[in-house]
Amino acid sequence: MRILITGADGFVGGRLVRRYAALGHDVTAAARLGTAPDLGPIALRPFDLTDDRSVRDVVAGDFDAVVH
Repeated sequence: MRILITGADGFVGGRLVRRYAALGHDVTAAARLGTAPDLGPIALRPFDLTDDRSVRDVVAGDFDAVVH
Protein backbone atom coordinates (compact mmCIF):
# COMPACT_ATOMS: atom_id res chain seq x y z
CA MET A 1 0.00 0.00 0.00
CA ARG A 2 1.27 3.51 -0.84
CA ILE A 3 0.75 5.80 2.16
CA LEU A 4 1.38 9.53 2.62
CA ILE A 5 1.82 10.52 6.27
CA THR A 6 1.76 14.19 7.21
CA GLY A 7 3.33 15.48 10.39
CA ALA A 8 6.32 13.18 10.04
CA ASP A 9 8.35 15.60 12.15
CA GLY A 10 5.99 15.17 15.12
CA PHE A 11 5.72 12.61 17.89
CA VAL A 12 2.85 10.60 16.41
CA GLY A 13 3.64 11.11 12.71
CA GLY A 14 7.24 10.01 13.07
CA ARG A 15 6.23 6.80 14.79
CA LEU A 16 3.54 6.07 12.21
CA VAL A 17 6.06 6.53 9.39
CA ARG A 18 8.44 4.02 10.95
CA ARG A 19 5.69 1.53 11.82
CA TYR A 20 4.04 1.46 8.40
CA ALA A 21 7.44 1.19 6.72
CA ALA A 22 8.35 -1.73 9.02
CA LEU A 23 5.12 -3.43 7.97
CA GLY A 24 6.28 -3.24 4.35
CA HIS A 25 4.21 -0.33 3.08
CA ASP A 26 5.56 2.21 0.59
CA VAL A 27 5.62 5.28 2.85
CA THR A 28 6.11 8.92 1.92
CA ALA A 29 6.54 11.30 4.83
CA ALA A 30 5.46 14.93 4.72
CA ALA A 31 6.81 17.50 7.16
CA ARG A 32 6.95 21.25 7.61
CA LEU A 33 9.57 23.18 5.70
CA GLY A 34 12.67 23.70 7.80
CA THR A 35 12.36 20.47 9.76
CA ALA A 36 14.60 17.49 9.21
CA PRO A 37 13.23 14.40 10.91
CA ASP A 38 15.57 11.43 10.90
CA LEU A 39 13.57 8.90 8.90
CA GLY A 40 16.41 6.89 7.41
CA PRO A 41 15.67 5.77 3.85
CA ILE A 42 12.04 6.95 3.86
CA ALA A 43 11.17 9.65 1.30
CA LEU A 44 10.52 13.07 2.82
CA ARG A 45 8.41 15.79 1.16
CA PRO A 46 8.76 19.15 2.90
CA PHE A 47 5.80 21.52 2.53
CA ASP A 48 4.33 24.80 3.76
CA LEU A 49 0.72 24.62 5.00
CA THR A 50 0.25 28.32 4.28
CA ASP A 51 1.01 27.85 0.58
CA ASP A 52 -1.74 26.18 -1.49
CA ARG A 53 0.66 25.12 -4.24
CA SER A 54 3.02 23.53 -1.73
CA VAL A 55 0.16 21.50 -0.24
CA ARG A 56 -1.09 20.41 -3.68
CA ASP A 57 2.44 19.31 -4.63
CA VAL A 58 2.90 17.21 -1.49
CA VAL A 59 -0.37 15.32 -1.95
CA ALA A 60 0.07 14.86 -5.69
CA GLY A 61 0.67 11.23 -6.42
CA ASP A 62 -0.96 7.89 -6.51
CA PHE A 63 -1.51 7.18 -2.80
CA ASP A 64 -3.84 4.53 -1.46
CA ALA A 65 -4.18 6.36 1.86
CA VAL A 66 -3.29 9.65 3.51
CA VAL A 67 -2.80 9.80 7.28
CA HIS A 68 -3.09 13.38 8.53
